Amino acid sequence: MVRGIFSYLVRTGQRDTEPWIRVGSRTVLDVPVHDEMRVRALTGDQWVAFRDVGLGGQLPDGGLDDSWRGSNPMRSVAAAELALTTGTRLGEWRTLLDRELTPSVGGATLVLQACAKYQKRRRVFIPDSTLEVLDLYRRTERRRVIQGVSANLARRFKNLAVVKRMDSVSGKVTMQVDGQRQTMPTESIPPEVRRRLVVDSENGLQTLIPPSSVNCD
Repeated sequence: MVRGIFSYLVRTGQRDTEPWIRVGSRTVLDVPVHDEMRVRALTGDQWVAFRDVGLGGQLPDGGLDDSWRGSNPMRSVAAAELALTTGTRLGEWRTLLDRELTPSVGGATLVLQACAKYQKRRRVFIPDSTLEVLDLYRRTERRRVIQGVSANLARRFKNLAVVKRMDSVSGKVTMQVDGQRQTMPTESIPPEVRRRLVVDSENGLQTLIPPSSVNCD
């Protein structure tokens, strides 16, 4: 119908050209319109290959790939597992705090609010298999990463949000943010504060953002 209207306007001299680009004999109107989105999903084997080979630096047979040029493979694998198994949005899983991802038998449930879409409160389930991957990263590679960024965090101390107290019973966090002391439930901490939230421990400043954040971790 659209083609017919503008072809008529051109033929009757009311327009000089049609309002679309023509390449040879084809135009954008020649592309078929589909009622449903065509989404190609990865098979289970394709996902495992992407995770282990593409992100984890392994060979297809499970050996280590000496030619792999990535860095922090355990972090990349943990972040990908977290995103895939929870179904959380980018802005949600990138701002989850380390304390929200503690190991738990049978999986864990966390509450999203400040980082959720439209800040609508909802619960997300994290499988225990994902928590195990996260804990392995936490106990190994993360320690080295934390040590590597500790000095940089110290130089940015004035711009950080420093945790003063974490109440495991109430789930509230007391922190020093932009010169002000604030206490709020963990799920209410806004994304911009989460990204600069640290703990001042005996081993130096440690970020609370898990592997999902490349910049802070």
